[in-house]
Amino acid sequence: MQMMGYPASLEYLRRAGVCRDARILFAGIGNPALASDAVGPKTCDRIAVTRGDSLLTGLGFPEIAAVRPGVPGRTGLDTAEQIFLLAEHMHADVIVTADALAAKSRERLQTVIQITAAGMTPGAGLSRGGSPVTRKTMHRPVISVGVPMVIRADLLDDSFAGEPMFVTRAEADAAADCYAGVIAGAVNLALSGNAEISVP
Repeated sequence: MQMMGYPASLEYLRRAGVCRDARILFAGIGNPALASDAVGPKTCDRIAVTRGDSLLTGLGFPEIAAVRPGVPGRTGLDTAEQIFLLAEHMHADVIVTADALAAKSRERLQTVIQITAAGMTPGAGLSRGGSPVTRKTMHRPVISVGVPMVIRADLLDDSFAGEPMFVTRAEADAAADCYAGVIAGAVNLALSGNAEISVP
C-alpha cells in the first residue's frame, strides 16, 4: 500500500496546480457518534490547523482550516453545500476530504486507504448520496482520502440478498482511531512537511 507521504502526496498537489503556500480546507466527513463512520471527524481533530496563526503562516506554512460538517441527518444541511460555502468564504485553493467508504469486497474492508483526485459523494456508499464534492462542483481541486469501513451484508453472505444492510468489523472504533492517525499524519506531512505536528 502506498501511503500519502512526501513525495506521493506532493505529486497530487502538483497535479492539481496547488503551490506550497496555498489556502487549504480539510473536511472530515462522517458521523463521529458512529464508529464505522468516524474516520473523517477523527482525522479532522488531528489536522494541524494554521489559519489564523500569523506566526506559522508567516514562516511559510500553508493556511489550513479544518471542519467537521456532520451528516445531513443530524444537521439538516447538505455536506457538499457546507464545504463549498466554507471554501468560498476562505478563498481555499484546494479541498482535502477524509471519509469512511463502503467496501466492494471482504478483502478491502478496513485494510486499505484510498486516495483520489476525482472527488467523492458523501453517503454514496450507503445509497444516501447527496451532492458530490468534486473539482467541478467546488470550483477548485479536491483530493479525497477514504477507508472502506463497512460492507453490504449480501457480499459476505448470500442469505442477506435483497436486504439493504451494511455491516462492519467488531473493532471498527479502534480501526477508525488508527486510520485517523495515519491519514492525519500523512496529510500534515503533505501540507506542512511535518507529520509530527499531528494533534494527539
